[in-house]
Amino acid sequence: MREEVKAWLRLAGDDLKLAEIAYKEGIYHLACFHAQQCVEKSMKALFYFRDEVPPKTHSIAKLVNMLQGYHPFSDTEPLLKFDLYYIPTRYPDTLPGAFPEGLPSKEDAEEAINSAREVFHSVLDYIKSGK
Repeated sequence: MREEVKAWLRLAGDDLKLAEIAYKEGIYHLACFHAQQCVEKSMKALFYFRDEVPPKTHSIAKLVNMLQGYHPFSDTEPLLKFDLYYIPTRYPDTLPGAFPEGLPSKEDAEEAINSAREVFHSVLDYIKSGK
């Protein structure tokens, strides 16, 4: 496995761990943010796996679109929700609202972490398989 791929996957795994820690501490908006970061970095590892430099974007929807046919996801629709967690989970003056209204719930965080874990392991397996 190329060093760039390993580096992106290592950081993705670290974000997954941080998401789980934030969830346990009841900081659900940051659990969602770090879950988003795990997904983003996992997907960027796929670009390096293909010997391409990933685009400078944080949009999971854009990454999914650019990786069509080169990812292990049969259903990408659930991944699109991650775009909601990049900016609004970190700044009180952005949509979906100001603190504490509009922040992701415990259920949102649990769903985000489970999805991120699935993405991370799917990408890891896909890369290890050498497809």
